[in-house]
Amino acid sequence: MNADLLSGALAVIPVRVTAAPVTAAPRLRLHTAVRGTRRLVLDGQQPLRLEEGDMAVSNGSAAARDDVAIRIGGSCEKPVLTAIPALTLIRGGSPAATTLRFLLDGALRELDRQRPGSAFATRTYARLILTEVLRVAMNADARRVPESGLRLLADNELRPALALIHTRPADPWRLTDLAEAVSMSRSTFARRFRVVSGEPPLTYLYRWRIQLARVALRETGTPIVALAAELGYASESSFSHTFTRASGMSPSQYRTLSRRP
Repeated sequence: MNADLLSGALAVIPVRVTAAPVTAAPRLRLHTAVRGTRRLVLDGQQPLRLEEGDMAVSNGSAAARDDVAIRIGGSCEKPVLTAIPALTLIRGGSPAATTLRFLLDGALRELDRQRPGSAFATRTYARLILTEVLRVAMNADARRVPESGLRLLADNELRPALALIHTRPADPWRLTDLAEAVSMSRSTFARRFRVVSGEPPLTYLYRWRIQLARVALRETGTPIVALAAELGYASESSFSHTFTRASGMSPSQYRTLSRRP
């Protein structure tokens, strides 16, 4: 169930991958020492020495001054990515470093050669890289993982309620329903959920519905009135009002803008 919930969370995060000097501000960056050692300098962090084969993942606005990195970003969403520390060092030779090196090499090859299908391939590599980075974060000591959607995914006691939200988002969930799913009182469940995720359960449900709506608007031609019903809204107008408040634009505007080249 844990892996399934992570897959569901990953499915709503749009990712892209580019190789460029990291003076720009992508959300996540990968840095590596291909040969020898490298000195990685990030804003707000002590300089980090990367040995050959090491990987580093930086998250947030910190900017590397002396590196070129794979950039994973776009409209990456808060619930999952806030769990990734500002800087994570993955030592060379570890399974995670080996996997990330393989994926990074593949992404760079696609970017360099620009063969037919390269755009799709680089997006796929970006998603796989993000998956591996999140696995590293989920395997960290829970005390070191900040309150976030990712920490929520790894919480065994809350997982049944989270599964209901993720798999049946259109249902009219009440706090009582979700608390019963994990055999907790309303107050205990609400407090525990907020401590782990950083937000109340019904706020999480609200944002999950918006995430699903964004994916559908970007990737499908589902009519907005049908999408509203699929996500549990009583009418197209109530869905449009909620979506506009959350996204700063109407569903139709979002669909048009997200499909521009």
